[in-house]
Amino acid sequence: MRHAPVKIIITALLALFAFATYDACASQVSSKTYYLRGNKYFQRKKYDKAIERYQKAIAINPRVSGYHFKLAEAYRHKGLYDNAIEKYATAIKLNPRYYSAYARMGDIYCQRQEYEKAIEYYTILVEKSPRKSQVHFYRGEICAVRDDPDGAIKEYEEAIRHNSRYIEALCRIAAICAAKGDYQKAVDYNLRAKKLRPYSEEILLDLGIAYTELQKYDRALEILLVALKVNPFNENTRYYLGKAYHGTGNLEQAIKQTKEALKANPDSSRIHFSLALYYEKIGWSDMAAVEYEEALRLDREYVEKQLQKINGK
Repeated sequence: MRHAPVKIIITALLALFAFATYDACASQVSSKTYYLRGNKYFQRKKYDKAIERYQKAIAINPRVSGYHFKLAEAYRHKGLYDNAIEKYATAIKLNPRYYSAYARMGDIYCQRQEYEKAIEYYTILVEKSPRKSQVHFYRGEICAVRDDPDGAIKEYEEAIRHNSRYIEALCRIAAICAAKGDYQKAVDYNLRAKKLRPYSEEILLDLGIAYTELQKYDRALEILLVALKVNPFNENTRYYLGKAYHGTGNLEQAIKQTKEALKANPDSSRIHFSLALYYEKIGWSDMAAVEYEEALRLDREYVEKQLQKINGK
């Protein structure tokens, strides 16, 4: 009988240990569950709900750097840059090898036109990253920030040489080529990127724009109509669809798509001006005059430049 209390104590301790272990595991599972739910909302671009789930995951387990990083990503997509920077910094504090956090902070400072800060974070990444492809990519980013497009292309090409699937490097080169007016090269690099990510809205749109500028209107329409299925609310997709339809002589569709672009951005001088051109071409001079006036009201300088281009032709 005298051994009974010892057995009872041991049994009680084991039960307590099992409960504590179960409770700890349950908390871990719960934090991961919230995190995974947040990822699902993030993928659907429902960033407010994603933020809420990531915050709950962090409240349960604040030591996981990935949770802070994904919360920062959701903040960044919402345009809440100060919140994003704070969370990227937390991710780095928990895991100094979280190189993507340095990159994103550089991107935010670049977007804010705080270029020295951007270079600071890109430089950290260049110094710390063990991957040569990433080192060259961020050297390219530094060149781009310093307005050295040729240097940027050289570094991006090196990144691609080390990693042929480096889609961001392909897209950066395509964008630089487009900005220089070399639309054929822009097409070539965008096509390589499209093979890796066939339904990327950004890649499809950039490719469609390049084809439009090359006056390959049928090819532009083919690409832009896919982009439209990905996102029917993108102002630029609608605008360039209008230009491509205009190029094929389909003024009815050109007007329709341009009016849809105008719904997305009614304060765009560019869209009003294009719509005026299409109305004028179809013979609807009164409606064209209204659109010209609105374009002038919004941005007289833009309209005057466009008229000079037209008259120059």
